[in-house]
Amino acid sequence: MYFIVRGLYVLQALIGKRWPPAGRVIAISLACTLLLAYVGKYRAWDFQLSREGWDSVPSTQFYDFVRNATPQNAVFIAGTPRALALYTGRRAARFPERFDQQTLLKYMGDATRYVAPTHR
Repeated sequence: MYFIVRGLYVLQALIGKRWPPAGRVIAISLACTLLLAYVGKYRAWDFQLSREGWDSVPSTQFYDFVRNATPQNAVFIAGTPRALALYTGRRAARFPERFDQQTLLKYMGDATRYVAPTHR
């Protein structure tokens, strides 16, 4: 939000040097447009618990399974390693986005060097 307001201020100052009234009108018009876009988005937003949230029922069942069915020293490679480490007490590494097969296998073998700390 700060950068939007700062950008509008800079735009108004930049245009205002040549055409003072036009700079103010353009900045206010853009601010109103952005405000209406945000209001429209938030009116249509469904503010309910996410089914994919870290504390959703399926996620807590998964964390319970990991805690109960895996060894304490297990290392997991996951998309959300911090959440996994926090809720399970296991170590976790971030799943790499762009690795070829050879590099991915090496990463998985060396995962103990890339792990997020366990949270207790």
